[in-house]
Amino acid sequence: MEFVKGIMSKAYSYIVARDYGFAPNPFYGVLTLATCKPGIRKTASVGDLIIGCSDKAHGNKLIYVAQVSEVLTFDQYWNELRFAKKKPVMNGSFKKLYGDNIYHHDANGNWMQEDSHHANDDGTMNEHNLKRDTGQTDKVLVCKEFIYLGKSMMNLPAEYSSCIYKGRGYYHPSYDEAKKLWDYLRIQYPEGGKIDQPSQFVNFKRYDGVS
Repeated sequence: MEFVKGIMSKAYSYIVARDYGFAPNPFYGVLTLATCKPGIRKTASVGDLIIGCSDKAHGNKLIYVAQVSEVLTFDQYWNELRFAKKKPVMNGSFKKLYGDNIYHHDANGNWMQEDSHHANDDGTMNEHNLKRDTGQTDKVLVCKEFIYLGKSMMNLPAEYSSCIYKGRGYYHPSYDEAKKLWDYLRIQYPEGGKIDQPSQFVNFKRYDGVS
């Protein structure tokens, strides 16, 4: 696995409130963060580390660590053939149903939201999700290097506790501490990538953006 540190690399830690395989989407060999967490998507750069944790009810465990390898616009993400598999297919498998490649502009510059986890029950545009996902930033984070544990989320040894966030929003743990966590996980999971399925990957649900 190729690990790249930028001159001013940062680390982010946040709670993954809904681990359906949508945000983040850990499928097809690339972890992507294309919806939710606009503050992270707006400011993260290539080389930064993203740490996703479970909430208190699920033990404040580690769900994933990923390094940003590319930052794309929604239109770039939509138009690149290598990410076509991440477009949702509403009569497909769970992996297809939770596709996160859902936003792009039409010929007149208007936002389009595909029928997806973030659309309304009838497939029409959900304005709440559109505003949150696109209102602050036009960025999609692409992570080729990642370790996603999903339902095999783990308790970390005490020395990595600073990397686990227990509040709202997100915070910046020390990059050096986050890198030590990455190195520790690489020993535990030398192949990296998706280790297990998302913890809520048992049925398909829409998210209305307010509940």
